[in-house]
Amino acid sequence: MIFALVAIFLFVGTEATVISHIVRYRLNVSSKATPPLLPWAGTLSVYWLIVMGGRLLSYIIVKRFNLISLLRAVSFLGAFLVSVAVLRHGNVGLIALLATGLVNAAIFPLVFCSITESLNEQQMATASGWLMTAMCGGALTPLVSGMLADHVGFRAAFVMPTLSYFWIACTASRCRSRLQIPVRELEEVVCCAATKSFQA
Repeated sequence: MIFALVAIFLFVGTEATVISHIVRYRLNVSSKATPPLLPWAGTLSVYWLIVMGGRLLSYIIVKRFNLISLLRAVSFLGAFLVSVAVLRHGNVGLIALLATGLVNAAIFPLVFCSITESLNEQQMATASGWLMTAMCGGALTPLVSGMLADHVGFRAAFVMPTLSYFWIACTASRCRSRLQIPVRELEEVVCCAATKSFQA
């Protein structure tokens, strides 16, 4: 459970960090010789559109794959995309950073369901409350990333997101042998976890 709390803490902080730096990244692209792919005002809109598409896509994909394996895969994909954004400038890096919206759209429900599935109704109510509390990472992680950007450099701001994705992947590996969700029960688990999160 501790691993799940840390995973949610880091994930929400990672998403907030990406959102807070994506516009600055877009401004950095406009300073290069390559023409920017997206207008400045539309960058965040495209990101949230990708997130919405990721929610719909993840609903389809989770029916076909093991939940823990999928969580591990998308976490490593997130680390890869952020690394591309750091190593490559211009439109390639911007596209990679925007594509993290697909990853972020899937990670939260996957982490939430992978933990609460093994709990009874009373335990689930308590666990979901703690998981919601762990979302305070969205206020702290961007602060650390901002300090790194100010004192080390803009690229250093993406160290925290990369490490966070790796931590979530390790969490998935730790849960792999203990949590297995049959495909036929997955929709019930997702609905139940979502209901508990709103009640919390």
